[in-house]
Amino acid sequence: MFVWLDVDAVEFIGPFLRFGKGGAQPCCNEGRPRHWWLFSVHASASERVDAMAAAHQALYDADDLESVDGHELIGKVCATIRNTFGPALEITTEAEGVKLPNDSAVPIALTLNELLTNAFKYGKNGRESVRVSIRLRRDDAYIILTVQDDGPGFTPRNTGRRASGLGLVRGMAKQIGGTLGIESQGGSTFTLRFASRG
Repeated sequence: MFVWLDVDAVEFIGPFLRFGKGGAQPCCNEGRPRHWWLFSVHASASERVDAMAAAHQALYDADDLESVDGHELIGKVCATIRNTFGPALEITTEAEGVKLPNDSAVPIALTLNELLTNAFKYGKNGRESVRVSIRLRRDDAYIILTVQDDGPGFTPRNTGRRASGLGLVRGMAKQIGGTLGIESQGGSTFTLRFASRG
């Protein structure tokens, strides 16, 4: 499967890839053990490409040329994540009837991928499962995406590394002209708010 990457997408996954005759491949840092990039970098890059592929598939399946069904997009992204983490990641969604502008599809997909991956990575801690709820709704001229998990929570830190998980999510919010709110009490809650433009 071929996935067309825009400039911003390449900027975010670029640090994880090198390009050669065989296409995009994971790259390793000098001085790191070989297993470091194999299990960490490759997994991160692969999951992000899968998320972008899910977004492009949702765009391809859309009924019009200007918007994509939010429920359809979220469902496709969650399906790729479930293939990675299996039943130990329990996801519930609420997004019926919300249309997303086409140019927000890939940023939303990447945002969901990062938040779901981090929820599982930091929330599992020996537990049988991690629960995450996703809600997409309209509020007047705005679209609001809320992702809430039942993990231990964390203290948000400002990071300049745009390729990091939280740095990427903040970058995606900025790309679509939105704001990102973070609450960490009884789990973590991320709220992305941006104009619907339609």
